[in-house]
Amino acid sequence: MNAAALRAVGYDKNVQNFPAGEVQCDRHGNPTGLLIAKPNANILYSTLARGPKLSREDQLNSSGSSSASSNRFGITSAIDAGGGFQNYPTTMAW
Repeated sequence: MNAAALRAVGYDKNVQNFPAGEVQCDRHGNPTGLLIAKPNANILYSTLARGPKLSREDQLNSSGSSSASSNRFGITSAIDAGGGFQNYPTTMAW
């Protein structure tokens, strides 16, 4: 995660490790942005769930831009593996 993402999810010097994962910190106690999932990915899912949500308009724009970018490389379809905390299909704007 970059610094903006760390701020968006509220991770700072006071962040606690998760029962099934670790937020790696530097020698000063600041999170580095590296999340270590062990033994499963719950730390990743719970962190993503804390992030900001796009408006419906921004979801449509993001999905359209992603599709257009993929099409430029000849990619005409994609499969979402789903799983985790995703609320498919409401998190995808197609």
